[in-house]
Formats: sequence, C-alpha cells, structure tokens
Amino acid sequence: MAGTRNFSGALAIGVGLSATGTVSITGGQLAVTNRNVILGSYGVGQMSVSNGALLAQTVIVGNSHGSQGAITIGAVTVAVTNQSQTGQIVVGQQGNGLLVQGGGLLTLDRLTIAAGCASNLISGSTTNVLGYASIGQVTLSNGVLLSRTVQVGIGTNSQGTLTIAGGSASISSNIVAGVMMNATGVIQVTGGTLDVTNQSGTAQLVVGQLGRGIFAQSGGTLTV
Repeated sequence: MAGTRNFSGALAIGVGLSATGTVSITGGQLAVTNRNVILGSYGVGQMSVSNGALLAQTVIVGNSHGSQGAITIGAVTVAVTNQSQTGQIVVGQQGNGLLVQGGGLLTLDRLTIAAGCASNLISGSTTNVLGYASIGQVTLSNGVLLSRTVQVGIGTNSQGTLTIAGGSASISSNIVAGVMMNATGVIQVTGGTLDVTNQSGTAQLVVGQLGRGIFAQSGGTLTV
C-alpha cells in the first residue's frame, strides 16, 4: 500500500476460521484513528510496515482463541496514542500474537503482552476450561520504542515475553512482568537500552506483581 488511506471504521485482517489476510504498508499513511486494527480474529492476520506511517487508536494482534497475528515494523513511524492516553497495542489478546520492531519509531500509551486468560470450572469430577490462555511475544532489535506503561503476562495462565535485543526502549511510568495470578511475564535484555524513568522519579520496574515475573539481562543497558 502507498498513498494515504483513512478508515472511519475498524480494520480487521484474518477474520473467520481458516481465513488469512495480509496488509503491507510500503509508503504513504494508513490512519485508523477512531477504531481498532485487528490482526487475526479466529484466522491469521499479518501486517508489515516497512515505510510510511501507521496511525491507530488500538492495535490487537491475535484477537481470538486459535487466531494468529503478527506485525513487523521497519524504518517507519507508528503512533498508537491519543490525548486521553488510552492508545494501546495488545499482543496476544486471546490468541497468539507477535510484534517485531526492527527500526523506526513506535509511540504508544500502553503495550500489553499476553492479555487473555484461562480459568477452570470444576463440576463434580469434571474440570472445564473457560476462556483461553494467550501467548504474546514482542522483540525490539532496532529503532525506538516509547510507551507510558508496559504489562507482560496479564491473564491467568498467559505467557508474555518482551525481548530488548537492540535499539532503545523508554518507559515513562512502569513496566510489570507477571501481572495477575498464574500469569508468566518475562523481560529479557540482551542488547540495546531499556530506560524506565521519568522526571518525578516514580517510574517502576516490577518483576512478579501477582503472577510469576522473570527478568534476565545478558547485555545492553538498564536504567531504572
């Protein structure tokens, strides 16, 4: 896609069982500023942003159980933000989500990794699973990631991983790994820079809030 496209409604890619959808942004601007961009809603949805700009209110990667969503960001500008600070990217809502940033500038209010949950209903000797645990993975290998908050591993039994392998990630409020009970959140710093700072000195890195949090650093720079 090149040129300029403005959507007044939602943009959904990979809707329905066995459906596959792909969107490539190679220049210009795609604006979905008042609704959601959904990548993978029961199907497989992929988006590649290699040039130009993407503007959105919310991006959901892997929306439903059994869905797979992926977004790759190159040397571009992606903004998921608004005045009320509710703009967010959700990687792994109920399905499997993957976000890879290899360059450019990604600005958002909130990054959520692995939001979905699974809960058990026990009736007599039978255990039924209600809901589905999501898997979310985000990798920054180059470029700049700016976010107010980051949550890794939210829903019960969900698994979220954030890897900083290069580039620069700046979190101005807090970053939490293992948010809810039985959720697993992993933060790996193997290169680049992770800054969790603000002018008032209140920014926090929380490893294991109610769930299981893991922080591992083998390279790069961490400032909290």
